[in-house]
Amino acid sequence: MELRICDDGARSFRIAPVDVFGFPVGIVRFRVEREPGPPDLDEDGLDDCTEVCPDVYNPGAQDGDEDGVPDACDNCVATPNPDQQNADFDDVGDACDGCPEDFNKTEPGICGCGEFDYDKDDGVIDCVDNCPRNANPDQADRDGDETGDVCDPCPDDGEKTDPGVCGCNVPDDDPDGDGYATCIDECPEDGEKPRPGFCGCGVPEADPDGDGVALCIDNCPDAANADQEDLDGDGLGDRCECASGGCVVGGAAPADCSTQLVPPVAVSSDEVVRCAEGDPCDRDPEPGRCRIPIALCFAGRTSALPSCTSVGPRTIEVGTSAGASLDALLALSSLPGARAIDQRRVRVDPWPSGLQVCTAPFELTVARGELRLNLSTFGPGGGPIDADHFRVRCEEDRS
Repeated sequence: MELRICDDGARSFRIAPVDVFGFPVGIVRFRVEREPGPPDLDEDGLDDCTEVCPDVYNPGAQDGDEDGVPDACDNCVATPNPDQQNADFDDVGDACDGCPEDFNKTEPGICGCGEFDYDKDDGVIDCVDNCPRNANPDQADRDGDETGDVCDPCPDDGEKTDPGVCGCNVPDDDPDGDGYATCIDECPEDGEKPRPGFCGCGVPEADPDGDGVALCIDNCPDAANADQEDLDGDGLGDRCECASGGCVVGGAAPADCSTQLVPPVAVSSDEVVRCAEGDPCDRDPEPGRCRIPIALCFAGRTSALPSCTSVGPRTIEVGTSAGASLDALLALSSLPGARAIDQRRVRVDPWPSGLQVCTAPFELTVARGELRLNLSTFGPGGGPIDADHFRVRCEEDRS
């Protein structure tokens, strides 16, 4: 080992302790003294303590660019750079480095600084290869989209390098901005809908009553009726039938409207709901009786009875001329907030909000002849509100 000492002193060194297998065995000391004359480890005849390149043999200390740094250790031999700045530490000074911040390159080459001039497939450098992952030395590109034919799924479509949704030569345009390309958008000018739905393009699928049926086809848009029941077939749902005067009003008073009955389809009523065995209104195949679909509505407004006002009963009592009707009682029990308190009465608390409250359609069994359905309603304090009755008749088969 040689040490360079540039003053007149000497150097002492101490290495301790020396361990062998973890046990200290002694202390090593040594002293280095300077030999006479200047140090010259590179043996070029120049004093290492004063020359600029003490570790490089350069007896003539040539300096072609005259920047004060001999050529032997100048990182820019032909370009003056006395500061020897070298930002990327690549042995070439910034003053003559074509890529002063790229350790791997001193010239931009084809790809420029910061990117390798690399070719992995066909002799064309990847950074300018129009198919860098597929060999195509001819760089053929007949649609001129800068993607070579061998790796272009749409080689004759200069606008697309992938078929996309619509396929080659068909733009994936979306003028209404709904996320669906025109080629698959059935409502290309409606930004809210890609399909006509129930209401058609340009018409929202609104559902203000929240029953899952769009407003444009809802036969009762102001009252929830997901079943869209329409017993009389007039296009108006049973749940809002009575508001248009399409119900049979119970009781005898001319302005009585607390309880109303929705009759079945194709049945005319002159205060009696009539159904002949075998007609569409009869859902019982057995002779001698009819099962007639009806619904009951409460506190409805009707143009036929303008003096009607909304009334919210708390107790509803049901009966027929032949005894209590279980079918009617079960239908009343399904009203929101309702519960049966005995075999004839239903308690509703609180009364549902809204102008009109209707049961779902139910089937009333009527033996051949006439049945009288009675409903009495009582207010919150227990006082009577109304006593209504309906006549339902099952007639003999007319065929």
